[in-house]
Amino acid sequence: MRALAVVRSLPEHSLIDRLVRGRAWIPVLGVLLAGIVAMQVEVLKLGTDVGRWVQRSTTLQSQNESLQAGLASLNDDQRIERLAANMGMVMPAPATIAFVNAKPGADVGAALANIHSPDPTTFAGQLAAEVASAAAASPTPPASTSTASANSGTTTPTTSSTPAGSTAGSTPGTAAVGPPA
Repeated sequence: MRALAVVRSLPEHSLIDRLVRGRAWIPVLGVLLAGIVAMQVEVLKLGTDVGRWVQRSTTLQSQNESLQAGLASLNDDQRIERLAANMGMVMPAPATIAFVNAKPGADVGAALANIHSPDPTTFAGQLAAEVASAAAASPTPPASTSTASANSGTTTPTTSSTPAGSTAGSTPGTAAVGPPA
């Protein structure tokens, strides 16, 4: 309230009256105008900096979108399945996937006992059996069916059952550990 009273009484103040009527008004106006010009220059500098940061933000956002699109194409399920098929991996049949109940303590030892290096001949035999069963189920066999069957030499299908107390079957990729569905 007091500041408002001071501002209202400013035009009638004798110092302001002498300043406006005398020659001292010219330098005061010059300093005020120089201050206004300096503030405008600073505003222009800030505007340029903001423009640069907006441009950089836009560039980074477009790069981020490009990287996200690349990641989405890398995470494509069909691409992953195709790469896995090129490595010789096959999807297990739905009937071969089983869930087992975990038993704390006992399952750790069984899981460690089941860790072993893979046997390429067993893998090739299982692959040939899977390819042969897939070829028998489909009316037109794919081109890779004949080469996989010819290279493996064995076409006897192998089945695996997982006992209720173990953590994994004897065949890799036929059992999944987790809660029952």
